[in-house]
Amino acid sequence: MKFYCSLLLLAITVLFFSCGKDIAPNELNVDGVVSVARTEISINSNNYASDGLGLDEKLFVYLDKVIGEEQSILNNDINVKIKSEFQKIIIKRKIDDQTVSNFNYSINSTKDTIEIDFTEILEASREYKLEVIFRYLKFSDNKWEYLKKDRDQTLEDTIQKEFMTKEFGSHIFRVDVSTIGLLKDIFLENEIFPKVQLNYPVDREFVATKDGHGLSLVRARIKDVNITSNGNSLEVEQSWNSDYEFKVLPMQEYTEQTNYKCNVLVEFEEKVDGEWLALTNSESTVLKEEKSIEFTVGSLENESSIGRYLDATYPLDRQMNFYPKEYDRGYFQFVMYPKNIASVDVNNIVFKFFSLPDQIEVSSISAVVNSGDKTIWFDLPQNLENDKIYQIKMLSNSKELYSYEFRVSKFDRFNEKLPDELKISFLDSSDDGNGLSLSDNLGCKVYYDEESREGLDFYEIFGLNDIPLVQISAVLEKWDWYQTSVYKYIYDNYPIIPEAKLTRDMSEVGNPPVNPIVIRQLNDNRRLSDEEVEAGAVTYFDKHFLIVNMLPEYWKLDYIETRKAMLEKYDNVEEISDELHKRIYSKFYGPRASAGNYPVLFEYKLPGKNIITSTKEISIINEFEIRNYWLED
Repeated sequence: MKFYCSLLLLAITVLFFSCGKDIAPNELNVDGVVSVARTEISINSNNYASDGLGLDEKLFVYLDKVIGEEQSILNNDINVKIKSEFQKIIIKRKIDDQTVSNFNYSINSTKDTIEIDFTEILEASREYKLEVIFRYLKFSDNKWEYLKKDRDQTLEDTIQKEFMTKEFGSHIFRVDVSTIGLLKDIFLENEIFPKVQLNYPVDREFVATKDGHGLSLVRARIKDVNITSNGNSLEVEQSWNSDYEFKVLPMQEYTEQTNYKCNVLVEFEEKVDGEWLALTNSESTVLKEEKSIEFTVGSLENESSIGRYLDATYPLDRQMNFYPKEYDRGYFQFVMYPKNIASVDVNNIVFKFFSLPDQIEVSSISAVVNSGDKTIWFDLPQNLENDKIYQIKMLSNSKELYSYEFRVSKFDRFNEKLPDELKISFLDSSDDGNGLSLSDNLGCKVYYDEESREGLDFYEIFGLNDIPLVQISAVLEKWDWYQTSVYKYIYDNYPIIPEAKLTRDMSEVGNPPVNPIVIRQLNDNRRLSDEEVEAGAVTYFDKHFLIVNMLPEYWKLDYIETRKAMLEKYDNVEEISDELHKRIYSKFYGPRASAGNYPVLFEYKLPGKNIITSTKEISIINEFEIRNYWLED
């Protein structure tokens, strides 16, 4: 009996559930309608490959049905009109289901593609879920009404896809001292003055990543620079030679026979909600960097000790070409205030000039020292003769502190040596290190005056502290061939794509490059020799020097790096819409510089001072007509 009761109960249960799933005649099967009307999607980007979506790329959602287009669907013997209505897009980070916000999207005019812009929103090397939500409307009783899941709830259909973002490129640094460290080196100059070299300027802000996913805007700050001895700190100042280098200078003279230590501390910061805060790495440790150097100061009571404190002089020591009319004052520039040097009485400084080889005094001039100035100035004698060698002595209370020799040029000013126009006479080829030609740099010869036979000296070519007295830069706005070249386009629109940022140091030659124009001379180390000082005369062997315009080499290198970024971004040229971008993508090298005028600007700059005493623009004509294969298909 129990057996039959159980069978009866089972039969009733089956009947109940079967009846629940049945659709009555002439009643719409909602699930069936949706399964037919559903819009299927696929996703892609302008460079969506197996390694993921680039952070600056747009995600395209392709629909297999047009949004809002009517469909006639036969369902349960009912012919019903259905159309879709786009509702929204939801993006979630897969690792924690966190919703991504603030992205922008648009639907194209044919309503079959959605374009999503995630610029500066998504994280790198992350998996994401994309949800596209639709509603459906049916046409009933001469009006459109939402398809409902039940009597009160409008049906929403969610279509999902997953995608992954690419890893950061090599141009994005990891938050670590080994990659974003500011301090390059610390060493001694003149045996007692610490000099600090930097990897980049302290005011530079750049993006870095802590975990390989998110980005932070970071910067480095020099928090402390000190010199200590036996636990006592000296008052110091930073004397900057450039954005990449500074000296640590004591405000008072060192103590003899004493050990010192210089220490530099750097801390890093990141910008959070508009405020700069201490930067921590992925392990939540505050990022710091520190370098130090130890040194010993010996005797300070001799002439060489004064030389240690000198930063620059004018005239220069053993200078071959001193131009007497270039500037009307000379100077001794110190690394610290002369008043703090015990052996220097700033109120009783005299400079004396002697002609060589006879050691005849020709002038004695009292010095001028301004309060707070590290430079001792003096008026230059008006009786210095051209092509003569002189000795200059600095005396304090009649005691000689420092002396050296220099030669007065045959010319009163540097500009007198320069012609008004030159012609390119040779092409100086360079290669990529593998024997493959990069470019033809433009070279010309500047012949010395037949009578003077006076070349350029060491300081004019190489300078003091690696800053040449003769500075040459391109007058790009007058370079007619360059004005119509692809190189000008690349620099004017830099970067032409976000990934095409150049890795070279922009501070060295500029962007666009303007000053990789070099001087070459057979004897480029011309300074007065001991023999010439003793004889009071010099000999000449040079006939000309060369000016080599290196800009074409930089153009080509920058072009190659720009093109490499495009090759990494695009799989093929068909993905590129811009015609000039297509040509850059397709052409291995840029064009070679051809005929035209390439004027340059010569400037004469005083040693150790940001003072330009004279300038001259020279036209340089290139008559070499080079076929422009770059424009040919």
